[in-house]
Amino acid sequence: MLNIKNTDSNNTARHPVEEVRNFVNLPDVLPLGMPLAIMIEPTNLCNFACKYCPTAYPELLKGKRPMGSMNFELYCKIVDDIVEMCENNKSKIRLLQLWKDGEPLLNKQISKMVEYANNKKISETICITTNASALTNKI
Repeated sequence: MLNIKNTDSNNTARHPVEEVRNFVNLPDVLPLGMPLAIMIEPTNLCNFACKYCPTAYPELLKGKRPMGSMNFELYCKIVDDIVEMCENNKSKIRLLQLWKDGEPLLNKQISKMVEYANNKKISETICITTNASALTNKI
């Protein structure tokens, strides 16, 4: 997992092991006013064909959902809706995960997506899971 933002409130880098110490004891916070984590799928396209992944078998998904990348305008609408939810609950989510079945770096807007969510300060951590094959210095 590639942590895009892994800093504390003072912008000091945190070691991934420290993340484990920040887990919430769920019974202590129920009922939840809002989700602890939200997953947004920037694309369901992938440049690999891993045997364990449903994305490698397009015939399974044929007719079930269109293949492609999320446009930036829709992404901003989703993030803005999350901002409103955070403001209404006077809280923010712990994790924004930009990945589901596809390779997020194949969405040409992924850098702008991370920057937009980061500027909105909706989550403690923004995370991308990637095969890193499309990683460049620009990204």
